[in-house]
Amino acid sequence: MKFSLKIGPKEEHLLEFHFNQMVGNLPIKVDGNPVIKDFLILPSKLVRTYAFQINGVEPLSVKIEKERPIFFAGLRPSKYRVFVNDELIKTYEGM
Repeated sequence: MKFSLKIGPKEEHLLEFHFNQMVGNLPIKVDGNPVIKDFLILPSKLVRTYAFQINGVEPLSVKIEKERPIFFAGLRPSKYRVFVNDELIKTYEGM
């Protein structure tokens, strides 16, 4: 699953998320700079949360939730929710 979106009403930032299900790499970047790196081989949690701050003129609190299916996780799409300052701004679904 790969997505990118622009966030921030005053100071715009590019948020990039990429999860390679075959390899297990999960990097998250802001403006091209890595903010989170994770490696998932055997998923144990149904929901994983990645949270970080973006500093600048307009500080932002960002949270991405990755929710995997209960059954057949490798065959069914996961849900991804992006929150900025505790407000849901975008939802994605994919592998």
